[in-house]
Amino acid sequence: MEVLKCRAQMNKDGYLRYKHEISRMVKLEGFRSLYKGFWPTFWREIPGWGVYFYVYDAYKEYFKDPLTN
Repeated sequence: MEVLKCRAQMNKDGYLRYKHEISRMVKLEGFRSLYKGFWPTFWREIPGWGVYFYVYDAYKEYFKDPLTN
């Protein structure tokens, strides 16, 4: 999805048909073209989500209602 999002942002027509773009990418660049940028995106997202869930859990515990278990 990241590759398609980037291509949509670069599209000068302002409109991108994802179904057609996927077919075109696979035809011209091969199936692996759908996974360009996977690892950089993966390494960007994992720490971010880790921090998000840690902070969420900490706030949930901090703001817990003292009258409930």
